[in-house]
Amino acid sequence: MIIDNPFDRIQSSEFSDNPEPRCAVVLVLDVSSSMSGQPISELNQGLLAFEQSIKQDPLARLRVDVSIITFGLNVDQLLLESSPTEAGIPRYAAFVNADDFKAPVLSANGTTPLYPALTKAMDALQARKQEYRTGNPPVDYYRPWLIVITDGLPNPDPTRSSVVQSVKSAIAKREFTLLAIGVDNADMSTLAELADHPKPVKLRGLAFKEMFSWLSNSLKAVSRSNLSTTGLQLSKPDWTIDV
Repeated sequence: MIIDNPFDRIQSSEFSDNPEPRCAVVLVLDVSSSMSGQPISELNQGLLAFEQSIKQDPLARLRVDVSIITFGLNVDQLLLESSPTEAGIPRYAAFVNADDFKAPVLSANGTTPLYPALTKAMDALQARKQEYRTGNPPVDYYRPWLIVITDGLPNPDPTRSSVVQSVKSAIAKREFTLLAIGVDNADMSTLAELADHPKPVKLRGLAFKEMFSWLSNSLKAVSRSNLSTTGLQLSKPDWTIDV
């Protein structure tokens, strides 16, 4: 499901039921036509592997919050299924706790509007952090993660320069950590414009399962760390190739 303004759907009991500090993760996923066939199938399998892995860690399943933004025919923040009400009625939210996360099944269509997707992702993170600060009760949070996965050349966009500068400025201010991942024929020079630490990486083939397994393990390490920890050493990815 998709909604235009998902930020009004947070349940009032969300933080009182689980006051653990949070690490927000936004997955910005390319679902353009070039991802049709095996690529989108492997991406869906990777999301399922991520769901299964992150739920195996008792702290990560409470502390990691997940949101998904897709870009292809449209740029959408998905409305993800969350835990049902006591009456068994399904609930949906823009961010769901890893304990509730259910991997959606994505389909591929359209072009590659990367820059509007990045803008929506940054807005989503800002809104989520505001919810952490003003929740009942407020909750502490780790530096969020923004994960971009794309396989193509972005659409020409007059906002490109300003979006790139906004991303770089946010990273410099430690507002989030960005990991840019290129798939197949992705324009790695474009991804390199966004950030140089960590540098963009190229996925080995369609190793989405391995990538999402690494992401899950990395988030488990973050969720077990102290909030004041800086420079956390994560395992070296084994799902990349040199470019």
